[in-house]
Amino acid sequence: MQERTRFEHERLNLDVRLPASVPAFEYEAIEGRRRNRVRDSFSIPFRFICHLEISYEKTRTKMGGTGTLIDRRYVLTAAHNLHTTEKLTARRIVVSPARNGGPNSIGGLEVADYFVHRGWKRTNSARDYALIKLKKDVALDNFIETEWKPLGCWGDPKNGGGTSLEPLPANQLDGRTVFVAGYPLEKNDETNFTMSGGMGTLMGVAPNRPVHKDDVFLYYNVSTGKGESGSPVWVRDDKTNTRNLVGIHIGTGREEKGKFVSNRAVRITNQVLAQIDAWMKT
Repeated sequence: MQERTRFEHERLNLDVRLPASVPAFEYEAIEGRRRNRVRDSFSIPFRFICHLEISYEKTRTKMGGTGTLIDRRYVLTAAHNLHTTEKLTARRIVVSPARNGGPNSIGGLEVADYFVHRGWKRTNSARDYALIKLKKDVALDNFIETEWKPLGCWGDPKNGGGTSLEPLPANQLDGRTVFVAGYPLEKNDETNFTMSGGMGTLMGVAPNRPVHKDDVFLYYNVSTGKGESGSPVWVRDDKTNTRNLVGIHIGTGREEKGKFVSNRAVRITNQVLAQIDAWMKT
C-alpha cells in the first residue's frame, strides 16, 4: 500500500444499520445510511466544523482539509493536512467555519500560527493531530446565520449546544452510533466546499475485539473522502443531548482481502487534551 493511499480515505461499501427511531438532529441533517450533504451547516454541532484551504511552501499546490473549532480561536485538525506525507509544509491556511457551498458571513479567517505534534514524522499516525491558531477570536462573534447569537465552539459550556471535549471510557464507546462530517474533495469545483457527513458504528481494531481502554485509535464503518482528514468524530447521548468529540479523523483503518472495511481516528484522550492545552498556552 502506497503512503498516500493511507490518507485518501476510500469510501466503504457498507450497509450500516441505524436505529429505527431517534430524535437527534444529526440523523435528520445527515439523512441516510451513507455520506450525504449536511443540509444546515449552522446547526449545532456542524457550525463548529471548518473548511481548510491550505497552500504549501515551494509549490503552487493547494489542498482542502477539515478542522473543528474547539476554542475561541483554535481549530483542531490532522497533522498530515499541514505536514503532508509528500513532505509538503503548510505556508498559508484559510479557515472557513460552517462553509457549505458558497461563502457565508463568517468568511475566510486568517491564521496566526499552527502547531504539529513533534512525534508526527509523516508515518506515526498516533501523533497525527495538530492545532491551528486564528489571528482573532471568532467563537463569541455574532452572525446573521446564528440569529445574531455567538457562533460558539465545541465544548463551550455556554454556547456549545451540549458539545463536550471530555474523553469517554472504552465501555462508553464500543458499538455506539458515530458521526463524521467534513469536506470531501469530490471534484475541482465548488463541491469541494460542501459539507457532508455519514454515520455508522464504533468498533475495535479487529472483529470481536471491542474498544480497549488503552487504544489510541478508534475505528468505524463510516465512508469518508479525501479532504475529510481532520474531521470531528463524535457520539451523542439522545437522552441528555450531549455530543462528545471522541476522535480526529485521519484515514483508512482495517483492511480485509485488499479492501478497507473501516476508517479510523486519533482518539481524544487526556494525553491528547493535555498536548492541546500546552499548545494553547504557547
